[in-house]
Amino acid sequence: MNMVQKKGDPQKMHGKLTAYVKVISDSHATQHGESPIQMMIDTGWLVAQGNYRDQNSLKDFLLQELGTSLDDEDGMRDFVEGLGGIEGALDPEKFREKINQIEEMQDFIPTPAKMVLFKSESDILEQEGDIFFLGEYSNPANANLAVNAMTILYQAQYRETQISKVRSEIDDMIYGLGSAEPVTQLEIPFNEPAIEQIIEQITETVERELMKRYIPSLLLAVESGVRRDAAEHDLRRYLTAYVHKNDVERLIELTENRIVTPEKNRLILLYCQKIDSVLSEQFDHLTDVVSEISSLENQLRERTSL
Repeated sequence: MNMVQKKGDPQKMHGKLTAYVKVISDSHATQHGESPIQMMIDTGWLVAQGNYRDQNSLKDFLLQELGTSLDDEDGMRDFVEGLGGIEGALDPEKFREKINQIEEMQDFIPTPAKMVLFKSESDILEQEGDIFFLGEYSNPANANLAVNAMTILYQAQYRETQISKVRSEIDDMIYGLGSAEPVTQLEIPFNEPAIEQIIEQITETVERELMKRYIPSLLLAVESGVRRDAAEHDLRRYLTAYVHKNDVERLIELTENRIVTPEKNRLILLYCQKIDSVLSEQFDHLTDVVSEISSLENQLRERTSL
């Protein structure tokens, strides 16, 4: 394949993609009309852009790019009518019904990209993120296939790197929770049996559920817009019966960044232990847990104020 990365770090995917091709001028005559795609072809450049840092689903795309949602009747009608072709002939209600039916499989649906008009290659290269040139095409339809295929391949690989990164960080975090003494991330070896041993030591109740399900979900969705909102909502709903809501909000704050320091690692576990102890009415070690939370929080505040 004739694919060249014009901008970005090949070893570290940015998350925002611009994929473009050169449409050979002789092919312009094969197209007619004043459609947006024809206007792009007339410039000699066909360009697709995807924002996979901030958009993780069709819902994110609709909200950020079109200012609408699947629950917005008028917005959905405009979206469907603007698709053109067969899709444009669909009844908006039936289209929305189909979308709702496949929401359970949303992880398997590519986040849409958008076609953008550029008049020169220099303008294209000024865009933020990773930029790929995919070669020259004489057939506009094939040019369109190329740029759209690239957006799907890119987002698949980007999602995979993000998942691997966060899983690694979560494993490191869990391993580091076995000791009350903070450790640096560089000192955390990947040792799966040790990780499993520490997980088994976590209480088989709320604490375990938080550490195995809700905390990873929050970290995986740090830059995911709607998905992050959903993860926060799930945590609040799971802890509805817990009266100290400030602790829940603090857990959300501690997971707002993919880079979790050893101190924050420890605080996450301690808040989970506190919540578990209160809900299960097991107060034997609660005083020690609260005392350590207070000490670590004071350290963080002092460090922030410097």
